[in-house]
Amino acid sequence: MSDVELPKLSPTLERLRAHVLEHSVKTGDFTLKSGAKSSWFLDTKQTACRPDGVVALDFQGEITHVSDELRDTEAEDPQMTLALADDFVKASGNLSLLLYKEEIESTLRTPGLGGIQLLGFHDHWPQGTSTIGIVTALRASKGIVTPEQFRGFCSETVPLVRLDRRTFTNQDVLTADVDVAHYGASDLLNSEFKWQLSAAGGDVIAAGNFERQVIPTGGLTRLGSLKVPLRPVDVATKAVLRVFSPDSGIANHWDLWIYPRPDKSKRDEVRWVRGWFAEIAAEVAAGGTVVVELPKEQVPEATRGCFTTLFWNPIMARLTD
Repeated sequence: MSDVELPKLSPTLERLRAHVLEHSVKTGDFTLKSGAKSSWFLDTKQTACRPDGVVALDFQGEITHVSDELRDTEAEDPQMTLALADDFVKASGNLSLLLYKEEIESTLRTPGLGGIQLLGFHDHWPQGTSTIGIVTALRASKGIVTPEQFRGFCSETVPLVRLDRRTFTNQDVLTADVDVAHYGASDLLNSEFKWQLSAAGGDVIAAGNFERQVIPTGGLTRLGSLKVPLRPVDVATKAVLRVFSPDSGIANHWDLWIYPRPDKSKRDEVRWVRGWFAEIAAEVAAGGTVVVELPKEQVPEATRGCFTTLFWNPIMARLTD
């Protein structure tokens, strides 16, 4: 059947058809109930009864029921919606991962912690399509994070850094207190922990180690403090701060952004405006550089952004009001 040219379908139905062809279509010598012979047989139960097949069927129903606005937009400009669906799903999953990391770490930094419980970090479809999960509805990987990376901030032993910001200039000094939250079965004896600040490409900016000590189980322990001058960074750099124990494989990391001192002589080349107007559009079209800060009046349906975990989907709530 691979030689047959099949009609083009929507991305959702394409996935469903691919599942049927892979799991439900059987080839060989078959005798049908009528007594006739056939070289192929369609066993649809192999799709309808498999978890991934059920999800494909349910997903088609959810798309039809929930995303009328999405389908309307696709009809006007197909490049703006479903053609980018996989990218949107991966991006929302990455955002969800960042938010969960921040939420879990802030909880672990809290003295007297009694424990944490995650609401769920998989795609959720039963009450409206919500593809913000770190893993799929079937708990399969999306390629967003590995189990080892997730355990870096959600496990029995987690290094923690108390940062008051994530962006710096090379005139700043990076200062932070460093803790470790340990809830393992026993104390960590004579544990060695190190830190390293490196550019995203791997070049080390600064590094050091903390004094060895016993890490008691059941709470927070202060490893030490960091005080790192950032003058060696002379170009805009995405940096990674790691705290890790080479003896045990325990490790956690945080992304930072370091910028050179602004060149005030070039400030006039960039305009900062609070609103989008025909005049600004013409300037940008002519090659001008403009930073636009939109007022809420120009984004009436926007939801105020905050760096906290998405425990529900505000867009879905608005569509069902």
